Amino acid sequence: MTRSVSGKRDYAPSRPASPAATRAILGEAGQDGACDAAIRVAYATAAAAFVAYAVWGTLFPFDFHAVPLKAAALLFWSRWATDAGSLSYTDLLSNVLLFLPIGLFMAAALEASRKRGRTPVREMPLAKRGTAPFSITLVTLAAALTLSGTIEFLQAFVSWRTPSILDVAAEVFGAACGVASWRYVRTECDGLARAALTMIGRSTRLERILLACCAAFAIAWWLPADFTLRPAEIGDKYFHKRLLLPFTPSPDATTPFELATIAAAAIPLGLAAVLCGCGSRSRRSVVRGALMAALALVALEILQIPIFSRTTDGTELLAALGGATAGSAAATFADRAPVIGLDWRALRTAAVVVLSVGIAFLFEWWPFHFTLDAPRAFLEAMSWSRAPFRWPASVSDVLPGAVLAAIAGVFVRPRLDPHLVRLQTMLVVGCAGAVFAISEGGRVLLVGGRPTLMSVLVKLSALIFGLSIGPVAISNRLHRREAR
Repeated sequence: MTRSVSGKRDYAPSRPASPAATRAILGEAGQDGACDAAIRVAYATAAAAFVAYAVWGTLFPFDFHAVPLKAAALLFWSRWATDAGSLSYTDLLSNVLLFLPIGLFMAAALEASRKRGRTPVREMPLAKRGTAPFSITLVTLAAALTLSGTIEFLQAFVSWRTPSILDVAAEVFGAACGVASWRYVRTECDGLARAALTMIGRSTRLERILLACCAAFAIAWWLPADFTLRPAEIGDKYFHKRLLLPFTPSPDATTPFELATIAAAAIPLGLAAVLCGCGSRSRRSVVRGALMAALALVALEILQIPIFSRTTDGTELLAALGGATAGSAAATFADRAPVIGLDWRALRTAAVVVLSVGIAFLFEWWPFHFTLDAPRAFLEAMSWSRAPFRWPASVSDVLPGAVLAAIAGVFVRPRLDPHLVRLQTMLVVGCAGAVFAISEGGRVLLVGGRPTLMSVLVKLSALIFGLSIGPVAISNRLHRREAR
């Protein structure tokens, strides 16, 4: 800017950007565009994978046979199968959970595709801002309704399958829950997806191979992935000795050769826990990597319990932990000088979580009058399966756990990451639901135990209440400190 003789300001023409600066700007824009395209592909791939899983899980074993269309339509429009006798709430819940990720990732893929080359929602006129979310929701629910109606009707032509219009309603409701979940955490999911894809893009070839091995290990650990929420079927696993503690004898127990194979297959998990995500010149410590791998393996083992066709053997977990620990130790031979040690804050948080879960189990199972009578446990699981939401035996079976859940919600809420608070809240509620369900499942082995999902709902409600009043409690505490 210059000043003329008359005193007025004259603005000189700006200099053109240098070729290097132009290339840098275009390079950053190209990288953002490539990352956005990768996010779209990732969301679409996840949606397609869950659609394929829904088709596989609904129509397995694919032994189609001829059925008159009138009879098939009658089965489809009936409230439940003629031989079922009553409505299965666990099946309805399974159908909701089956289509929830489909709705979530389909809405995510559609919104990511809509963003491509279009005006962002925040820059649209106010009258048009609600149109994009509504159209995405409508398309997603229409696709879910078409998919659900098709596969449910085809169940009439598959042996041992019972189609029902109620299953379609539950699955569409699950897709709607998925869309609502996406609207709630879409910004955080986009950020995490961008960070994950950036990490993979910056990884070396060895690190990408290790990540692929970890994904293959998880898939193999869950095959054939026929998850069930029916207590009777999980009790059947225990009754027929397919739900085993370590070193428990059983005809279906893992052989020594299989244990050695599992240990060898788990070595890449330890290597990945030490090397991946740290940059090409640094690594994590052996202890930190081993703990991360152990946490992942324990989660895989817990999620394997409701897989009906899979024998859950605790000895396999021990073999996998040994292999992963060996892999973490072998990663020290990598020529990477900076070593990332333990995160003591995260370790303290994990210790508090484990202690809280232990206290919850202490209150739920006291005085620990367990019985390992398999026929009795199977009959109790059958009774629970017939009435999953029955009333608990007494208030004392629910009240201590509900109070602890509310206290845990107040304690956890201020410790969540402000940038990921919504996603972390959903994860906390989901993990707590799994813990409460395991706690109720343990009552099957208690003398006089009366497991019920009603207790799980009450405790989850108490946890959500604690999470909601957590910010209010913090605000009041700060006001009291300022007043002093």
